[in-house]
Amino acid sequence: MMETDKDLRGAYMAELETIIQFQLIILQNAKKLAAEERCYLLKFIKAKRAELFLVGINFELSNAESIEVRYAAAMANVKKLTPDKQTLFDALKQKYVEEKRQE
Repeated sequence: MMETDKDLRGAYMAELETIIQFQLIILQNAKKLAAEERCYLLKFIKAKRAELFLVGINFELSNAESIEVRYAAAMANVKKLTPDKQTLFDALKQKYVEEKRQE
């Protein structure tokens, strides 16, 4: 009976360790994806400023040294857009990201 309990505890601990490792991998990938998203957003705004202006989307990027500060300022500006312009902005950004990923 005790051997069965030890085996059961060992199997449980091994499974728990696997779950924790999987969760850590997910967190690492999420952090990487968030960093990529920040970079793509800032590059998109800089590269497509003229196109955005033509459709009535005009805001300046912050000159802060920190990417996080520039990203937060850009997202604050995006959130101020009307729902229609937000949808257009997201569609243009998605197209830009897809083009960049294919290069």
